[in-house]
Amino acid sequence: MATIQKLENRAVMESEPSDDPEALKRELAALRKAHARQEAQILSATRSMDAMLRQVEEQRNKLEDTNSRLSALNEFVNRVTDQMGDALILIGENGTIELVNRKLCSTLGYRIEDLKGKPVEVLLLDDEVKALSADLPELPWEITSVVYETVVRKGEYVGELHLKSSASDNELGYFLVHGTVIYSKQGKQEGVVLVASDIDDIKERQEALEVAQTKAEEATQAKSEFLANMSHELRTPLNAIIGFSDAIQEEIFGSLENKHYLDYIGHINKAGSHLLAIINDILDLSKIEAGKMELHLETQQLDQLTGSTVTLMAQQAEEKDITLIHAVPDNFPAVVLDSIRFKQVLINLMSNAIKFTGGGGEVALSVGLLGENCYEIIVEDNGIGIAATDIEKIMSPFGQVEAAHSRSIEGTGLGLPLTNRLIEMHGGHLFIESTPGVGTKVSVCLPLDPEADFSCGLRKNTALQSEKIAF
Repeated sequence: MATIQKLENRAVMESEPSDDPEALKRELAALRKAHARQEAQILSATRSMDAMLRQVEEQRNKLEDTNSRLSALNEFVNRVTDQMGDALILIGENGTIELVNRKLCSTLGYRIEDLKGKPVEVLLLDDEVKALSADLPELPWEITSVVYETVVRKGEYVGELHLKSSASDNELGYFLVHGTVIYSKQGKQEGVVLVASDIDDIKERQEALEVAQTKAEEATQAKSEFLANMSHELRTPLNAIIGFSDAIQEEIFGSLENKHYLDYIGHINKAGSHLLAIINDILDLSKIEAGKMELHLETQQLDQLTGSTVTLMAQQAEEKDITLIHAVPDNFPAVVLDSIRFKQVLINLMSNAIKFTGGGGEVALSVGLLGENCYEIIVEDNGIGIAATDIEKIMSPFGQVEAAHSRSIEGTGLGLPLTNRLIEMHGGHLFIESTPGVGTKVSVCLPLDPEADFSCGLRKNTALQSEKIAF
């Protein structure tokens, strides 16, 4: 603008006319156009600058807002990590500690600055570091952190480790450590995070339980051995008592002048036989608990085994006017079992049914197939029955129900527990269904061959509308 004004002033002040006034006018016009373009450029640049300044201001505001949110998020994350119930350790790519939370510091007695930048291995026992190193494959480069490499190579680490405290005696804490790798959005490894749960109390309780279990097993073993030894010691004189009483009852060496003695001898013989049966049950149960009882499995015809059992129990049933029912399907397949031990099972179940059934009642022993590989033996009576809440009690050794109607019935409470254990040894299950005042149904589900690779499982209850308890 100043240049144009000078040219105009010069044109006015010159007294002589210009050699070429038209040229001067053209120059003036060109200068004015250039000036106009320059002014437009300056205005455009000014507007662009204003827009850029506004954008910069907006970006600055956004950055401040982002920083504020990041700061708030960082504070939130710090609060979360500090309030965690587990210790947290963040390890950088160089294997040094970048972050620990308050839980670790309070548990082990460190300050954050004591650990930040230190190798994470300072918290571990040398033996445990060596054990972790031994599990790592050989690598072509030097390992800066065994812990970091362990987590990275495995993708995840879960193990029990001791962490050293800051105390001078390096008191140890026992932790369950879970390590995972931290990845960026691009999939790059950025570090490893360890979450360590203090399990000192759990380990102490576990060790105490193990000690208690060991003592209980030792006590059980000692009890079983004691019972077995005592049973052997008692069986010898009892066999003599029973044998001599049999001889006197039969009057082998001549008649007794006073026949009352025969009654006495009969009572002695009966009591001795009962006591011997109890001792045999104790001895068998002790053998099973000690793991010393073995089954001698053979192929058997089940109808013969159940038939001989019913015949054996006939006299006991007849004394109470109880009807025995025996039902086995024709052409029933052969089964594999220990005939002596399984007959013991059948006798115990039949004896219990007769014992708890009143005069004029019925006890039935029946057999049926359960699919292709299993079969079922059922002993059912219409006796006094038992409440479902009492069934677990009678399944425990020496367990008895002290009901008014059962107090007069003798028994030790060993029959059913022993029976159940023998059934389990044959790969079977025992089920009890009972309704007080209606009767009891005991079902035994067994595989045709206990050594075959299958299980009979638990059958559906399609019988009485009463609660069924499985063992």
